[in-house]
Amino acid sequence: EYLGYFAAADAALGAKVDDWHDVADKVQPFIRCAAFEWWPDLVVIVSGFYVSAKTLNLLRERRMPTVMIFTESPYEDDDQAPLAAFVDAAIVNDPTNLDVFKGHNRHTYYLPHAWNPAKHYRRDVGPEYRSDVCFVGSAFPSRIELLEAVDWDGIDLALGGHWAPLADDSPLRKYLAHDINECCPNDETVKLYSGTRASLNIYRREAQRPGLSDGWAMGPREVELAALGTFYLTEPRGENRERFGFVPTFDGPDDLSEKLRWWLAHDDARLDVARQAQAAVAGQTFAKHAASVLQATL
Repeated sequence: EYLGYFAAADAALGAKVDDWHDVADKVQPFIRCAAFEWWPDLVVIVSGFYVSAKTLNLLRERRMPTVMIFTESPYEDDDQAPLAAFVDAAIVNDPTNLDVFKGHNRHTYYLPHAWNPAKHYRRDVGPEYRSDVCFVGSAFPSRIELLEAVDWDGIDLALGGHWAPLADDSPLRKYLAHDINECCPNDETVKLYSGTRASLNIYRREAQRPGLSDGWAMGPREVELAALGTFYLTEPRGENRERFGFVPTFDGPDDLSEKLRWWLAHDDARLDVARQAQAAVAGQTFAKHAASVLQATL
């Protein structure tokens, strides 16, 4: 019933959003009202960019234990880390700058990405979801540059996610699996992953500054693909090399073009890698990870 606060906020704000910071200012009273009426044992804030210091301070003054899950590490850590000082405990999705966060809040922990058994399972899908290669993600310029340089001749590519930034003359437009002005819901993403022969994990290069571009942790895409038993190639990172050394990597568009063709021609090899990855994340569900960390923080 407390979602009614946010439904009222949405109605008050209207459909058009020109300034998300202005939106954030307007919804703060709704957040506080929900907390004060419910008086929860624990407040969990995801991301937190648009939760004001006033709201966080009020939660603390009323002694409502608050945990903030930071989802944009390491790319946005210059903005994220100071927010850790306003909560009782902080969780980061990449430990690259963990010491910086601990400088603001010693109760900061790294929580690896996880998957949800209720959502991340293979589906029987129709031909509209089938492809040779599928990538679902946001169209950061670095990803566009890479994918436009790959030789897709003879390969059926499907792109999903947020691709509104694509130029009108981009060769990638013909590969979009949905309307360019729409995003790809999680359920549709699972269907696209279920219907493809191979997927890709491409890390963004865009960050607040160059020193924040290189992370260590695997992103959610890798964990979800592995849980679904979908074969994929990835850019290398510390965690995926430590845990998923058997998953093939690529370095640039030419290397990716060549390796895609090899793996698409070797069905048994793809299936073997996918099975290994699926087994590796079998116990990496959100419930198990969250329970262990929240018990420690509380």
